[in-house]
Amino acid sequence: MLGRIVVVAGLLFAPLPALAVETAPTEGQDYAAAKGWYEKAAAAGDATAMHKLGLLYEEGQGVAQDYAAARGWYEKAAAKGLAESMYNLGILDEFGRGVAQDYAAAKGWYDKAAAAGDADAMQKLGYFYDVGQGVPQDYATARGWYEKAAAGGSASAMNNLGVLYENGQGVKQDYARAKTWYEKAAAAGNAQSMYNLGALYENGQGVKKD
Repeated sequence: MLGRIVVVAGLLFAPLPALAVETAPTEGQDYAAAKGWYEKAAAAGDATAMHKLGLLYEEGQGVAQDYAAARGWYEKAAAKGLAESMYNLGILDEFGRGVAQDYAAAKGWYDKAAAAGDADAMQKLGYFYDVGQGVPQDYATARGWYEKAAAGGSASAMNNLGVLYENGQGVKQDYARAKTWYEKAAAAGNAQSMYNLGALYENGQGVKKD
């Protein structure tokens, strides 16, 4: 039986990508005041402040949502070597936010972010090769990126490694290893892997049916 696959953004049969979003605002937050201080810090050359300004514009927090302005701030921060901004530029290109959707451009930013050590970008590269998005499908390369992302703490990559082993995609089918990766992802809070573990037990795949 074909193993479980994550459902993402209305698309079936695609491993779960990470998303560039901040946590929900809490009571008493003042985005306008935050923006003012971030602007002062950005003017002094602080890359993290530039990134934060990009987030405010991308999410429309305290300002009108403006993907072009977000991109401008992310580009400034990326030029200073901030991996998070490189990753978010990839998100803008991948999903066509403020620009035409461009998987090649997205991959370029993910490559840069991954080279700077960003685990989410590594997971994204694995996803691109896993499903053949903007690149030829290559499960071996996908697995390599997922392993690097998993080592960096990406729960989505751990889950996706489990999917590869469960389905025998680029590796010998191995339910035991799939279960191990699902357990690691579940321990890190990944809901899809919890579902996948339940399905293994329901179907008796690599475990006693229970």
